[in-house]
Amino acid sequence: MNKDRKWQITLTEEQLQVMIAAVEDWHRFVSGQCSMDYATSYIDNPERMHDTRDVLDNEVKPLMFPELDRCASYGWCGGQPNPHLSKAAAISYMLYREARHQLTLAEPDKGYNVYRTETLTCDEQGPMIKVELIEKKGGSNGN
Repeated sequence: MNKDRKWQITLTEEQLQVMIAAVEDWHRFVSGQCSMDYATSYIDNPERMHDTRDVLDNEVKPLMFPELDRCASYGWCGGQPNPHLSKAAAISYMLYREARHQLTLAEPDKGYNVYRTETLTCDEQGPMIKVELIEKKGGSNGN
């Protein structure tokens, strides 16, 4: 792996929204919040959705994080005893949070929104990612 190489991804807003939600789910999972709220929200049957979240919270979480109490989790910047999980948590926080921050700033101000505030940073994350609007096409799909 070359840590100094930089990459660029171009997404539609819909694709960006899905990526943000998926990375946030995974960030929360590796931080001890294992219910995968975004992914499980697509389960058509509410009872099955809640059952799935219960399995993730009550069976998977104790296997992944036996050191955590039932309602406990690690912070946004990591802290897990496993250094790989800790770094992945810190980086994945920055990925989803900064993308959501920039997406929020691109919308007209609709009052207070926590995502209007700057993304928190820590040394584990490396340099801040760059997310910018490259094409303004109101209401179209970009084609």
